[in-house]
Amino acid sequence: AIMMDKNDEIQVVSYASGGSQTAGLQLFYVPIVVVAIRFGARAALAVSVLAGLLCGPLLPLDVDDGTGQSWTNWGARLGVFIVVGQVVAFFCRHSLPSLRAELRARRWCQELNHAIQAGQVHVHYQPIVDLHTGRLAGVEALVRWDHPTRGRIPTEEFVTMAEETGCVGLITDHVLHVA
Repeated sequence: AIMMDKNDEIQVVSYASGGSQTAGLQLFYVPIVVVAIRFGARAALAVSVLAGLLCGPLLPLDVDDGTGQSWTNWGARLGVFIVVGQVVAFFCRHSLPSLRAELRARRWCQELNHAIQAGQVHVHYQPIVDLHTGRLAGVEALVRWDHPTRGRIPTEEFVTMAEETGCVGLITDHVLHVA
């Protein structure tokens, strides 16, 4: 069993956080995390390796202090950088698309609600005729959205979007209230 004293534990934390014996927490994680979020796993790997090389055995503060850094510590830090980059990229790849979809749905529901409040969503009536007698049997309420900048939005487009985002109740309540 390997026994570690308090000083060894502090060094392990310092190395894992991007520092060394003489340099505390470094900001090497910032570009790794940003690149992992924005560009994914391959780019994160490249930046992690570059950060690992930059903070290697010749870390400027260690050189100025005359403190040597073992290749083992440098390799362990490089490994931690790579793991952090890959873990962040993995979680972002799986969570960002669903987050974007949720934000898009919320924004769309707000736009639809605003359109209803602003009087852009109208109800039109289409007669239903009994073909045997030729008489009016009733009317069907049809909803139309006249957007101020995009013009008339096709019904199938905005009703389908409302169904997908769970905002169809806004349209239903409006049509029932008007009709």
